[in-house]
Amino acid sequence: MFRSGDWYRPRCPVHRGTAAAKLWRRCRTSSRVGVARRGASTTGETGARIGRVKCIFCDREAPRGSLEHVFLAALGGRVATREATCVECNNAFSGLDTGDPDRHLAQCFELPRNLLSIWSGRGSPPPTIRHAGKFTDGTEFDLLPSGVPVLRPARVPDDAATQQTLQIQARDIGDAQRVAEILRARGTSHAVTSARRVSQRVPEFSVNLQFADQPCSKAAAKVALAGACLMYGNSTARTLIDVDLRGAVRFGSPGIEKFGGFDCTSPWPDEPELVAHRTTPDASPSGLEHTLLVGDVGGTAVAYVSFFSGVRFSFELGRPTGKPARGLAVDPISGGRFTLSATMPNARAHRSATYFQDNHAEIRAMVGGTITTLMQRWNDRARSERREELVAELSHALAAAENEVELESTVGAWLEKTATIERGDAWESELDPVEFSSW
Repeated sequence: MFRSGDWYRPRCPVHRGTAAAKLWRRCRTSSRVGVARRGASTTGETGARIGRVKCIFCDREAPRGSLEHVFLAALGGRVATREATCVECNNAFSGLDTGDPDRHLAQCFELPRNLLSIWSGRGSPPPTIRHAGKFTDGTEFDLLPSGVPVLRPARVPDDAATQQTLQIQARDIGDAQRVAEILRARGTSHAVTSARRVSQRVPEFSVNLQFADQPCSKAAAKVALAGACLMYGNSTARTLIDVDLRGAVRFGSPGIEKFGGFDCTSPWPDEPELVAHRTTPDASPSGLEHTLLVGDVGGTAVAYVSFFSGVRFSFELGRPTGKPARGLAVDPISGGRFTLSATMPNARAHRSATYFQDNHAEIRAMVGGTITTLMQRWNDRARSERREELVAELSHALAAAENEVELESTVGAWLEKTATIERGDAWESELDPVEFSSW
């Protein structure tokens, strides 16, 4: 199965001169064109223009360009194009010479990516948050995708060889068995005398989010430039977009604040309409899309970029397009893809070089509100899943009861366990040590 931006390039198993080899080459070329079209045609354009492009950042010719995700792949961006950048510039955005804006923006949204199980546009799983917090006894836990807490992997005590009795906390039976194998490899004889499964609600914890102006603004501006290349074509985009803006994104000079950045004061395009793209015809808007809209405002082309429909940026691109506004959107959770249209505002708020500092409280509120919305979406889903787990657990226990007395006892135990965990206390249940005798 092809995903936008994926390439399947098998080795030719036959000699070049044979008819089979020619057929293989034709099939390979056909596959390349098909993938490129899927990554490029979002606004009614004629599709990908296979051939040489000039990098939007350094203006050098690049054979077919480098695959660039319009919205950051780590944030679930699945729309990609080869119309924007060369390999060298694309790779530079992951390095220190550009300030590594992509990595910074991805880290800003690490917690929502984890909680909402957002897979990257390259197919990488959601991040696990290491050392997310501690229980009251000091035991650390991680957050697996979907916000699932698990203990940190168990460690073998340094004095294990000299102790008569060891008490080891493990995240699961497999983790406990791993510790037992380490002890055995060290020549330490042991036997499991007791085992307990502990269920406990995770205590509250805090995550510090740092949305720095320069790297976030550069990452958002890169979205605008790559998206313009996708929607208008490489040649038109390079004519349209101010060369200084391209230099600000790639080389840091002039400063990106000259063209835009975080925007919590400008009028926003009215009621953008999202229409499912032909590649995801059944997609429905969730209200958490990443969006890009480009259109003319006051004689200048302006790009409006938002992440999770809440964290907003705007940038002056350069000369007007002379065309109706064009846009695209991606749902980072479902993978749904949309075309976007809207009525552009009549004006854009004046921006000074100190806009971020002057409006820091408003920007902080905008970002905080978006994170709160994302957390609430996760909380609603987590509560629903928790209810399903509790019902399934009770149903399984009731099915094992053989008479009314056992039914009543089962319901009572289930209620006690649920109440104990919801209070934040630990619920312990004994395990049969015989199960661990083979260790």
